Amino acid sequence: MAELFPASVRSIGRSLVYNFAVMLFGGFGQLIVTWLIKTSVSPLAPTSYVMRGLALSIIAVACVPAQRRADLDAMRKPA
Repeated sequence: MAELFPASVRSIGRSLVYNFAVMLFGGFGQLIVTWLIKTSVSPLAPTSYVMRGLALSIIAVACVPAQRRADLDAMRKPA
């Protein structure tokens, strides 16, 4: 995932994305899970939250372009 960012901003880009995701999904996770259990009266309701997060992650990873055979020297030169 670090290859999604240019080398000059790779560290800050990855850390910002990671921390934003943790804040959004981890920070509000307990609130959402408590709300799901209370509204559905089922202790298995949080599994829908986890499964939706999993589906969102799979879609996001599928949309990432493959960098496996990319020319790294061409990527380092400014446009």
